Amino acid sequence: MENNEVIYWEKFKNKIERLYNSNPNLIQVISDFDGTLTYIKDKKSNEVIPAIISVLYNKWYLSEEYSKKAKELENIYIPIEKDENIPLETRKLKMDEWRRKHKKLLVESGLSKGHIDDVVDSGIIQLRYGCDKFFEILNNANIPITIFSASWLWTYAISSYLEKNNINYSNIHFVSNEFIWDENWNAVSWKEPFITSLNKDETLISSDTYPELYEKVKNRKIILLLWNSIWDAVMAKDEDNDLVLRIWFLEDKNSNKFKKFKELFDILLIWDWWMGELINILNNIK
Repeated sequence: MENNEVIYWEKFKNKIERLYNSNPNLIQVISDFDGTLTYIKDKKSNEVIPAIISVLYNKWYLSEEYSKKAKELENIYIPIEKDENIPLETRKLKMDEWRRKHKKLLVESGLSKGHIDDVVDSGIIQLRYGCDKFFEILNNANIPITIFSASWLWTYAISSYLEKNNINYSNIHFVSNEFIWDENWNAVSWKEPFITSLNKDETLISSDTYPELYEKVKNRKIILLLWNSIWDAVMAKDEDNDLVLRIWFLEDKNSNKFKKFKELFDILLIWDWWMGELINILNNIK
């Protein structure tokens, strides 16, 4: 699109030189999913792509009653999620409360893996152009990428999509939410802890929660952090790592988010930019 643009913040030059001189064995990628690895707008209709869960809301894959109750919960909790006048810890508790109510509703409404397959096949997930190459380069360089997602439909939806598109490499890991299924693949409960939009960060990865992933990334203190939400900017913290290069996907540089939080990023990719900038960065790591 004509308003695509790349902006480099003043800290970028020093960070990128350090990155290029780093050992790849010390590097990892941490990324959000919706609106970061995926497009913000549909490439055919040019309309904003809604959250994955909206397919269940709007297509009535479960039931009309589920759709009604799910939207009622959304109307209650989204204003809380976005209200920065409410203390962060209070909002975190409310987001956890929302997840628990909605998960209970999904289980009671008879959610199955088949329903999630229907969502995946609906076309709502649209990876940014070049994502397949981006994943391939990371895999060939043995650089792990951890996808953090508060998605309502959780790890299964994302991994299933990648699997169907032949890009679910072994170096791709997920920190997201997971259901517990019965023998017929019907959701009967869920695993703790809940991942929400306000609590996802690298501290969720520990020897207790994700032991295999923890062993792979515990010594990788050079991080490429991909994000599209202000809350995602702290998925990796400077004080806990040697280097964090923050790459922000933003729909509009004239938005209040940009004006208020522009100091948080090192590279800003405006609108529905493809993955070429990130591919160039990876190709320059020796």
